[in-house]
Amino acid sequence: MLILTAGAALGALALRVSDENGPVLPIATSSYTEAVPGTWQRINPLFAGDNSVDQDIVALVFNGLVRIGEGGVVEPDLAEALPALGPDGRTYTFVLREGLKWHDGEPVTADDVAFTIESIRALDFEGDVALSDLWLDVENVATPDDRTISITLPEPSAPFLARAATLP
Repeated sequence: MLILTAGAALGALALRVSDENGPVLPIATSSYTEAVPGTWQRINPLFAGDNSVDQDIVALVFNGLVRIGEGGVVEPDLAEALPALGPDGRTYTFVLREGLKWHDGEPVTADDVAFTIESIRALDFEGDVALSDLWLDVENVATPDDRTISITLPEPSAPFLARAATLP
């Protein structure tokens, strides 16, 4: 059985994204313990689909553009707001919050998000097949500046935002 103590383990992993106000979770001043039966294999959201322990840890450690909030409502996470929808109903434009940083202090950019989406869409992607299937129909990913990501679908898709919440 794996016991995850967030104050120590998450602080040591230091993977959760932070903004100009510090970590997204108050891990420096609080403690969180969660027991999960089993063994972790890969703490990477792109490869966590086959292992429930990995999925639990990934959910605690990584952020996405949007997330599913209270009552099942999609809300912004790394994005500063829900995306603007293009007039054709096919293009979703997200703007990243200012000041986002990786665990090493480097800024999180739109290119990082595009790289993740393109990695999942690649024909040789060896990660979670269910995750890949959710993103295969993306027609185009554009990054007009460091904070803006535009994702174009072949046709309007009502469940796209909920699907986007599956990508940490």
